[in-house]
Amino acid sequence: MHDNPVKEALRSGATTTGTWLTLGSPAVAEALAHCGFDWLVVDLERAPNNPASAVEQLRAIDAARVRGARAGAIVRLAENDPVLAKRAMDIGAQTLIFPNVNSADEAQRQSGRCSTHKTATAGCGGWRDWSGPADTDWTRCM
Repeated sequence: MHDNPVKEALRSGATTTGTWLTLGSPAVAEALAHCGFDWLVVDLERAPNNPASAVEQLRAIDAARVRGARAGAIVRLAENDPVLAKRAMDIGAQTLIFPNVNSADEAQRQSGRCSTHKTATAGCGGWRDWSGPADTDWTRCM
């Protein structure tokens, strides 16, 4: 599993800054990743983004991180749906925002869906949730 700077910062109680990606543009995502933000949210709920544009924005943020940017990507799901959470993780999302969570029980249930592949109810289904061609351990995400 890759490091998750957003999760680490939130757990430590640090103040973080970020912005929302609402244009569906990988170029904007990459440019903003280099602006010193701690996180960038790819908004699938209230912006003209979709899974195809989201994966391109996640790739752009990853590319910026390779070149020194620190911004971590967050994906806000279109709705509070476990299938959408699994799809978001499969395209590479490490941190999810579940919209319309209205109780502690609901928050606990949703967090259990995506904590890690070994403990989550999601499986291994996509290219981005795996480290790539050099990673030959397919069982790591099961």
